[in-house]
This record gives sequence, C-alpha cells and structure tokens, in this order.
Amino acid sequence: MAKTFSPEEFTDTTKQFLSDITKELPAINARIAVTALSVIKDRIWNEGLSGSYSTNQIPFFYKKGGKVIAPYSSGEINKGAQDKIASAKKAGKKTLSYKEWREFNNLQTDHIDLKFSGDMWRDINVVSSELRGNDAVTIVTATNQIKRKGGQSTSEIMSFNAEKYGDFMTLTSDEEADIVKAFDTELQILIDKTFGPND
Repeated sequence: MAKTFSPEEFTDTTKQFLSDITKELPAINARIAVTALSVIKDRIWNEGLSGSYSTNQIPFFYKKGGKVIAPYSSGEINKGAQDKIASAKKAGKKTLSYKEWREFNNLQTDHIDLKFSGDMWRDINVVSSELRGNDAVTIVTATNQIKRKGGQSTSEIMSFNAEKYGDFMTLTSDEEADIVKAFDTELQILIDKTFGPND
C-alpha cells in the first residue's frame, strides 16, 4: 500500500529519493551490466556469430612475429588433441586449420562461439561503475587477470575478435529492450522502498 505524505513530507522524501538513487545508480548499473554480459555470452555460445571457423591450412609450427601459431598458441584443452596431431603427421599431413584444431579439441564447429578454453569470457567483467557528474558510467571489458601460454592478454584477444567479427559485445535490439526492463525493475524497487508500492 502506498504511503501517505503531507506536502512537506513528500518534498523531503523526494529529495531523499533523488539522493539515494544517485548513490545507488553505480551499483544498479553494475548489476545490469553483469546481466547484459550473460545475455550476450549465452547468445554467442548458443547461436554464434556470422561466418564460419577458418579452414585455411597453416604449416605445423608456423611462426608469426616470433611466436608459434600452429598448432595454435591457445594450446590444447583436450588431452587427445596432440595425439590426433601426431597421427595426422604420421599420415603425412603437414598443415592444420583452426577448424580442425577445434575438432581435435572436441569443440563444436557449427558456429563461431568465440569460445576455445573459455578464458576470454571468464576474464571479461565489470571493471568500474561510478558517477561522472550526473551520469553513472559502467565499463565492462577485459580484467586481464588470466595468463596464457601464448602471452596474449584478454584485451588483445578481444581486439582481434572485434576486428574480425565486429563489435560482438553489443546487445541486439530485443536484448536491449529486456535490459531496459530489468533496469526499470531495479528502479521500481527503490521507488517502492521509498514511497511504498502502488495498490
């Protein structure tokens, strides 16, 4: 049941509400950003991005910029992958595509999910959420806390993927509408806490 206020009480309560919401916005934004990240990740994992994994053949142990990139600096995640490479070499194979490398690691190749070990996605999170003037600004990006054998940071991997596939961290219009609803729900909780729920 909605609370009853005198004009003076309503003015004071409104001022307090505006003060509270200003303080709470960074935390609300952070929670909504985590939800948005989960939505994006789930869509890409399940539906994928446009295009397909490369079938271009790269010679075994081919080096680029001084780093070995075949059979790929990402390393194996399935212990049988190296055995499959050894068998392929024994059969006379001299090259490997990224699609084959994924298959050797028992990963799907039907769609691009930007997921090999999953480290990139685990290393993306809310890195800051703060007030800047009247705006709450929340940044979701690489935390760069995961160390890889190839030496690449998550920021570098995200940049590479963005150059290749576009801004994959963008919500679709439908997802954005759902996130707006989630944000409105958060605000309504604060409104109800301050002014009481509507009948």
